[in-house]
Parts: sequence; C-alpha cells; structure tokens
Amino acid sequence: MRYLPLFLDLHDCPVTLIGAGTVALRKARLLTAAGARLTVLAPAACAELAGWAEAGRLVWQAVPFSTEALLATRPRLVIAATSDPAVNAAAADCCRARDIWINVVDAPAFSDAIFPAIVDRSPLMVAVSSGGAAPVLARRVRAQIETLLPAGLGRLAEAAETLRPVVRQTLSDPEQRRRFWEQALQAPSTADALTGRPEATVADWQQQLAGAGTTAAEGEILIVGCGSGAPDELTLRGLQYLQRAGLLAHPAMPDESVLALARRDADRLELDLLRPDDWLPHLAGLARNGQRITLLLPGDGRQGGEWMTYWRNAGLRVSRALGVQAD
Repeated sequence: MRYLPLFLDLHDCPVTLIGAGTVALRKARLLTAAGARLTVLAPAACAELAGWAEAGRLVWQAVPFSTEALLATRPRLVIAATSDPAVNAAAADCCRARDIWINVVDAPAFSDAIFPAIVDRSPLMVAVSSGGAAPVLARRVRAQIETLLPAGLGRLAEAAETLRPVVRQTLSDPEQRRRFWEQALQAPSTADALTGRPEATVADWQQQLAGAGTTAAEGEILIVGCGSGAPDELTLRGLQYLQRAGLLAHPAMPDESVLALARRDADRLELDLLRPDDWLPHLAGLARNGQRITLLLPGDGRQGGEWMTYWRNAGLRVSRALGVQAD
C-alpha cells in the first residue's frame, strides 16, 4: 500500500490552488465544499472562479506562480493544476523542500497527496483510489458503489450521530456499544431515516438502548473455514463472521492477507491447532465473559466439529461458516 487513505479536516485551513482553468475549477469545488480557506494563484481565471473571487468564496491573486507568491499564502496544502508541466514541477519542488503537502493533478510522481473518486453521502463518505495508476477504473468502481448506497444514507449517519453521546454514556463497555450499533443499524426502523424520517429511527434506537443497558453482552464463537488462506477462498458468510470478531484466533499463516479483512481493532491470538487443550478452555472462558471470537481454520473448517461440541456442551453459542477445501 503506497498511499494511506486519510480524511482531512480542511475547515478554515489555508489551501493554495495554482491554476484557474477547468481542471482547477473541479478541485476548487471540492476544496470550498470542505470549507478550505482557498487562495488561487493564476494570471487569468475562468469565469466561474473569477465570479467566486468576486463573491468572496475564495481569494484570487492574478499573478503567475513563483516561490515567493506561493509561500506568502502560508498554505498547509497546495494543488498544482496548470497546463504547464514546468510550473507544476517547480511547485512540487518548492513544497517538498518545505514539507508542505502537494497534489499535482495527473502527476502522482510529483504528489504527496492524491484526490480519490468520491461517493458523497455526507457525513458518510466513501473514497476510491487507484493510486494514480488507473483513474478511470477508480471512477468506474465509484459509479458501481453509487448504485449500492441509498441516497438517504447520510440522514441515517446523522441520526446515529445524534444518539452517539447517549449510547456512550449508557453503555460504558466498548464491546457493548459496538454490538448495540450492529443491531440498531440492522433494525427495520433504519428505513425511516433513509426516507426522510430520522426522528422515528432515533426513537426506535432509544427503546433498544433502554434494554441494552440492562443486558449483559452475550459471547459467541464463530468458526470460519478459510481454505488455503487466500481471501478469495472465503465465503460471504465467512467474511461476515470475520468482520464481527472482537478476538481473531488463528493458526500460523504464511499469507496474512485474510487476517487483514477482519476489523482493525480486533485482537489477535495465534493458536497451535495440534494442541487444542491449551486453548479450548481459554476461548470458552472469554466467550462466557461476553467476547465474540472468530476462529479461522484451514480447509473447509470441518476440523472444528469436535471443538464445536465441546463449546456447546459448555453452554456457549457456536456457529460455523464452511469454506473452500484447500488443495
């Protein structure tokens, strides 16, 4: 992974845009929408950018690029969007020498930051990037995601935001909070927020929350057959179990790419599958205390049949997602 996906809070942040043509205009739309304090450096500007400057939405300095003009704007982020490669390269050299983040449009080699293709369901945002290798492919993937996400998804996120402080105050345990939200976001009432009635969704969540605070978290063990360990050998149910894990238990794996599909905050425990007596009681104790454990097994996962019986006899909830049999 060459580029780390980040979301930047640019509200009232000084950003300088070099260039004022149609390409620069597209970047200016994004930057002003994010609340950046935008300065444009360009001898001439397209009509729309000139109009924005006149309306006070940005500052336009009608000067060509120079190191002095750029540094005078004291930017935290710079976007070079001119049609002159020499100007763009000079801007990149200037910024990199001073540890200022820069994006040079369509030139990843000169860029510290790149603009992704964006699916906007504010406050929910999805960003897709090919790292500059195939922008058209990134846009195509974005278009596919657009068709999957309801237009009202932002209202659902806003509804969750209104209740989040109350949930944090009511449920002190992070695992309880996570489980509450998993159940709340699967409730039928989410449709109300999607169709413009978020207050009905919040009211239903509040009722769920009233009961959640008095109910102890119920642990479970989820067994997933992961084939040879390649991500594409997971079944859909196996992937769902993997992403529900609070603790990911697994044998030593030569390829850890399948582990990366689990939640980032999930704990990990490496097991010796040939010595189950060392960990069977331990996992049972964790599940009894409310932990949700996902156990990865090679092959289709049938190896865990006896262990399922052991845990079920201990009164635990156990499920299994059979996978692809390893060669």
